Amino acid sequence: MTNQVVFSFTANVPILVRRDNLVTDSLKEISTKQKDLKKKLKVSFVGEPGLDMGGLTKEWFQLLIKQIFDAEYGMFVYHTHSRCYWFSMIQEGNLRWNRCNEA
Repeated sequence: MTNQVVFSFTANVPILVRRDNLVTDSLKEISTKQKDLKKKLKVSFVGEPGLDMGGLTKEWFQLLIKQIFDAEYGMFVYHTHSRCYWFSMIQEGNLRWNRCNEA
């Protein structure tokens, strides 16, 4: 009989979010699971049955990026002269975003 070392680990990081609170839920999930973010994400939407075979994670990323870059959300602003997005300085609730100076 050989001596074996058995490693117990989870290969996936579960991310559970509500569609109507996507950004807040996502930030909470990510911040509480920082040490595991190198692992594969497995996204689930609250109240929706489904197994994440890659499609739910892709949809989550698409929805999250679309929402945080939306001008109405206010996290980023688009600068036409540089053709890039940058952090906004608008203060919302307890959050404060940076905003680069527009020339």
